Amino acid sequence: MKLSSGTITISDFIGRMHTNKHFLKLLLVVFLALVTINFNNKMVQADTASQPSLKINNGVLYGFSDGQAQHIGATVVIPSNVTSIANTAFYNQGIGKVDFSSAHNLKSIGDFAFAKNHLSTVNYPNLDDNNLGWYIFYDNAINVVRFANGVTHINDGTFAKNPNLAAVRLPSTITAIGDWSFAGDRLNTIDLTTINDKNDLNVGSGAFYGNQASYVQVLPNNHLNGSGKQPIRWYGYEAFGNNTGQANNIANQYALKHQTYGTGTPGNINSAKSFTYDVQNPTVITGIKSGVTTLGKTIVIPAHVTKIADNAFKSVGIVAVDFSKAAGLKQIGNFAFYDNQISNTLTLPNSLNADISGIGWYAFASNNISTINLPNNNITALNDFVFASNKLTGINLPNTLQSMGDGTFLDNQIKDVTLPSSLQRVGSGSFAGNSFNQQRAIALTAVVNQMPSEKNISAVLYPFGVATPQTNSTIKNRFVRMANGEWQYLNNKGLPLTGQQIVDGHTYYFNPDGTQVKGYSVTFKDGSVHEFDANSGDKLK
Repeated sequence: MKLSSGTITISDFIGRMHTNKHFLKLLLVVFLALVTINFNNKMVQADTASQPSLKINNGVLYGFSDGQAQHIGATVVIPSNVTSIANTAFYNQGIGKVDFSSAHNLKSIGDFAFAKNHLSTVNYPNLDDNNLGWYIFYDNAINVVRFANGVTHINDGTFAKNPNLAAVRLPSTITAIGDWSFAGDRLNTIDLTTINDKNDLNVGSGAFYGNQASYVQVLPNNHLNGSGKQPIRWYGYEAFGNNTGQANNIANQYALKHQTYGTGTPGNINSAKSFTYDVQNPTVITGIKSGVTTLGKTIVIPAHVTKIADNAFKSVGIVAVDFSKAAGLKQIGNFAFYDNQISNTLTLPNSLNADISGIGWYAFASNNISTINLPNNNITALNDFVFASNKLTGINLPNTLQSMGDGTFLDNQIKDVTLPSSLQRVGSGSFAGNSFNQQRAIALTAVVNQMPSEKNISAVLYPFGVATPQTNSTIKNRFVRMANGEWQYLNNKGLPLTGQQIVDGHTYYFNPDGTQVKGYSVTFKDGSVHEFDANSGDKLK
């Protein structure tokens, strides 16, 4: 409508109001429209109100600068001048959204940068793998993940413990999915076939552990890459573990296990001349000389050796290793004795470094070891997957031990363990895939969740193969389905309810471990017996 440029006096205006009802109606419509526009403008301004001020120094974003403990529901817009987001920058801040659309210069994101928040939708940026931290979006309420074009890596624990995440479409460009990256989510189907079937692919240990997936599709192995070679595929321990139905069959099929060897000829390899050494440092043993037969043999580490290099005796078919002469041995490298036939008792030398450098990750994984004598050296740390996939039925942990890595004793036959009071951290899946009964596993998990590291900044998933919420979970006031299919209700502190409880007008009962009673009766302390519905869990009588 085009308005006249002429002027209207007050008397004319009043006169028209009395004589022209149509004009009055029109004026009322215009007035309401202006009010609505003004109101909407205010709403838009409120929705796009500036976020709490950010602390940025030399391109590094350290979080909010106002010093408040939390910023519930806040939207974080990463500015264009940010090149790096620091470790734990927005850890446990209660933020509801993060926007990377302006972050054109972002090069790296630190560990736990957005962990333990209320994020529901995440746009995952395409950054170099070496610049992506661990557990970036751990423990949120994510239900939608969108990947930027060209993403090749999803780092360790990135989307772990997001129980609302029921589906994810992996980009065709993916070549690596880190350890525990989607553990503890609720993926119904795990589909790797959206990835280019010519890609090399590394699926980390526990990558999809503890979902409710009933179906897994893996990439075919009969396609060649651009060089005419078969792509390299590696699936870590329990990559698809603790799921259901067909997914469990796939988990067993793709479980990381040692290869089958022949018996070979028994004997010792004990001559120092039978081994190879580092050119720069002859006290570092690097492997076996060409032509020396190892199948079925025992390797005797020479007395002058101070270090066993990474991969030194990986997959050579030995049945034992003798450290009795190696009084000066300080370090055993990563994968040093991985994938062999080492059986019976393994006795480690007391000369080894007591810290994490003493024994590398996967050093003795995938063997047949039944007993381990740890070094008597006041050991403080055990590395990731060091003794995974063996035949241990028990382990004595020294009272000097402070830290255990992820999967340290995963996939053995251990029935029970005493955790020393010195222990401050037990890593994800450390004892998963063993022979603990569920009640004991839940009790031990509760102990782990109260350790000092878990009260600060850490992420431990399924240390004993069962799911119990951590005491500092950001999931509150709602039901959570556990990996075994049972349900818990987390209160306003993120802790599971126990006993008889009224939730949204319904009466339920929860066991001491927090699991909801469904389909059976409970005898209360007063002797009364009450039944609970098999489907809803409602109290029937």
